Amino acid sequence: MISNLNVLQVAGEVLNKIKKRENYYEGIGATLQPIMLVVGKDKTTITECYVFAAGALWKLGSLMQALDVCFKSFFALLASYPPEEYHLGCLCNDCCTDFR
Repeated sequence: MISNLNVLQVAGEVLNKIKKRENYYEGIGATLQPIMLVVGKDKTTITECYVFAAGALWKLGSLMQALDVCFKSFFALLASYPPEEYHLGCLCNDCCTDFR
């Protein structure tokens, strides 16, 4: 989700980053979970936002929309939070929603 924000310099890197993540998760015996990717110079100058989940790539209009779609995708797909983001997912779940 957001703690491991994938900031890419050009939109052409989006599919390559997804493929690298798929290969990484396959290598550890896991499936790729919903992922949010952004394009921009750095984390403060974001020009495009994407969410990849269940084999589909969506371009969203803002970082907040991308975060919302990515977070809700975990529930819609009955997905587990990735190990590196488990703590943040649980925090969002407990503090920002009525899901328990």
